[in-house]
Amino acid sequence: MTLKEIARVVGGDLTDVPDPDTIVDQPAAYDSHQVTPGGLPQAEPTPEGASTP
Repeated sequence: MTLKEIARVVGGDLTDVPDPDTIVDQPAAYDSHQVTPGGLPQAEPTPEGASTP
């Protein structure tokens, strides 16, 4: 899938993305140090009832 397709599927917007047609063909990772080329960093869900900054 491309970044543009992922954004459409999840209802998101791309901002300051040089190439929205970049293909994502590696897994997402919670730890940004483990993201490999072609992968995405994945945000952890906020626990229910927790406040966000």
